[in-house]
Amino acid sequence: MITQLGGTRRYAQSGAEVLLNAGDTTIIDASQPWSSTCETDCVRLYLRVPRWMLENGLRSREIRPGQKIWRTTRAGAALHRLSQSLYYEARRMDNDETEASLDAYFHALAVALGRDEIFEEARTALLHHILRYIDTHLAEPTLSPVEVATAVGISLRHLHRVFSATDGTMGDYIRGRRLEQCRKDMMDSRLRARTITEIAFSWGFSDAAHFSHAFRKQFGTSPRAFRSEPRRSDEDFRGFLEKSTPHIEAQPN
Repeated sequence: MITQLGGTRRYAQSGAEVLLNAGDTTIIDASQPWSSTCETDCVRLYLRVPRWMLENGLRSREIRPGQKIWRTTRAGAALHRLSQSLYYEARRMDNDETEASLDAYFHALAVALGRDEIFEEARTALLHHILRYIDTHLAEPTLSPVEVATAVGISLRHLHRVFSATDGTMGDYIRGRRLEQCRKDMMDSRLRARTITEIAFSWGFSDAAHFSHAFRKQFGTSPRAFRSEPRRSDEDFRGFLEKSTPHIEAQPN
């Protein structure tokens, strides 16, 4: 990715030409022949990344070199600022900060190229994958953000960024889903022989007092009091359902 910082420079590759003024950006495939000319004093900034990283960043393999990203657009202006920030701050960033900055850059690039919809679709698909994994392993006491991030092949920081699209944290979601499963089991007449503690532990809780506190906070009643009440239908229990799980707009199938 080349961002023109000063002067006007013409870039050519594979029969296509693009003229960049200060602040404009374009993409060049450095593995193929290309050329550039400038008749004035020119300053440009390169951001060199492997093609696979750019494809992952844009969530697309269809990348056409030589497209002009105008500095006069909001996305183009943001890209210009991010390029300079990466250049000046790169040596002081740790790995997580660098990854976060590149994610922001690729998002701005996707918007500038008109691919924000593709980017959002990919993020939604990843969120579905994360939620499916959580639901599949909900009963495991060791379930944690680190485990989920490793399982789906992303960094912990990226996991939390993806999950920020929901109304709560990943811990909120896991706790809410576990409490809801416990609630359902406590309403199941076929499981009357199982104790409340057994049900709680079967859904990943490892401390009876913590479970009781979380259940009361979530549903407004203790597990023992809830189980002793006359059985209710799911429809009658709608008030509890509305509070049982953090709101997730992108639910798994």
